[in-house]
Amino acid sequence: MRALILDGARDDERTLRDLRAAVTGELFAAGYGIDEWILRETPIQPCEGDFGCLVKTPGVCGHADAGREIVEQFVRSDLTVWLSPVTFGGYSAQLTKAVDRLGCPLIWPSLSKLHGQHHYRPRYDAYPKLLVLGVSDERDAESERLLRALVARNAMTLYLPSHAVGVIAPGKPEAELRSTARRLLRTVRAD
Repeated sequence: MRALILDGARDDERTLRDLRAAVTGELFAAGYGIDEWILRETPIQPCEGDFGCLVKTPGVCGHADAGREIVEQFVRSDLTVWLSPVTFGGYSAQLTKAVDRLGCPLIWPSLSKLHGQHHYRPRYDAYPKLLVLGVSDERDAESERLLRALVARNAMTLYLPSHAVGVIAPGKPEAELRSTARRLLRTVRAD
């Protein structure tokens, strides 16, 4: 089993660093091999939205950077974990760039209906499950609702078979972070 961790921390945020360590420990204990990216240290160009990776070079982004490698690891993964501060109900800019780069390389340029909406068809037979862990010092119900809606929409658009979301306040003790990671990993793997 393989897991891909995308760490969208803006800087060396202690809670996200400790959360990443907790998730990594739980995944190793469960027998996962792990690919891990600390996105603030990774050069990734933003998606240009030109659909080149959909029609000109199907499945391959025109930017020859780490974003290509992340897409390849994403497709080979059984589980992907996205870590981020919660920013206005969304992900950090670092995680957003990586997630934006996943879209077009994973689909075919033809449409099908999914949940009553038109979506591009999936390029691959299987996609990983998703766990998103956000850190927010303002446990704002609206911000959490927006994050959950965003994750659900990303999961549907990327054809992910299941997803789970957790929002954690900064400064939580390591034991609580590990317990939260364990519980949410169990949830997403059980779906």
